[in-house]
Amino acid sequence: MRLVSAAALTLIALCAGPAGAEDLKAFRLTIDGVAVDIDPGESADVTLPGGKKSKVTLERNDFATFSGGSFSFNHPSTMSATKTDLGENITQYLMASALGTIVVV
Repeated sequence: MRLVSAAALTLIALCAGPAGAEDLKAFRLTIDGVAVDIDPGESADVTLPGGKKSKVTLERNDFATFSGGSFSFNHPSTMSATKTDLGENITQYLMASALGTIVVV
């Protein structure tokens, strides 16, 4: 039993090491077929087809609009809403903040 646990722990440690070394970005910006991974607030240099070099910056808007089936509302863009199909033609929209504020429609 301990041998299996030790083997599983070793496997997890080996897999976790390389994953932490890669700097994954939250967004992929594609311009004219050229993709660059970027996070909000960052800038990147992009060489477009034809050789033109451009500097792009991804910035977050202060507010965003969420649209459901028959409603929409504005919210801080640092929060995102999720849509879940609960079955029997029932759809739940949920948005929650780190402080515990929850909006459910």
